Amino acid sequence: MPAPLTAHVGVDTLTHGIEAFVSKKANPLTDPLALECVRLTAANLFTAWEEPEKPPGARAMMLAACLGGMAFANSSVCLVHGMSRPIGAMFHLPHGLSNALLLPALTRWSLPGRPWPAMHRSARLVGRRR
Repeated sequence: MPAPLTAHVGVDTLTHGIEAFVSKKANPLTDPLALECVRLTAANLFTAWEEPEKPPGARAMMLAACLGGMAFANSSVCLVHGMSRPIGAMFHLPHGLSNALLLPALTRWSLPGRPWPAMHRSARLVGRRR
């Protein structure tokens, strides 16, 4: 898969996991799926992007995408996805790229509406990988 597509899909996957976990509709079924999605994405996205010929990173990202999909299908996505779709359509941006542009600012804006422990837990999983 080309590196830009890997990056876009990876950020979309990360956003699915974060939004499913911090959603007001999150529940005991979706929380572990969403957190594992975030953990796997944080641990493997750079490897999948830098070394596309090595299967472990790609396999982990496929699992993360599947878990994120199951999580948000049973909870919800939030404002990042709500705003990402029209921005992508208007400006012809890839979906993951529009998510990447919105995720930091909307996460900061959303902090007062979601209990701090949920946001903190997902942020710790992402950490600083570089």
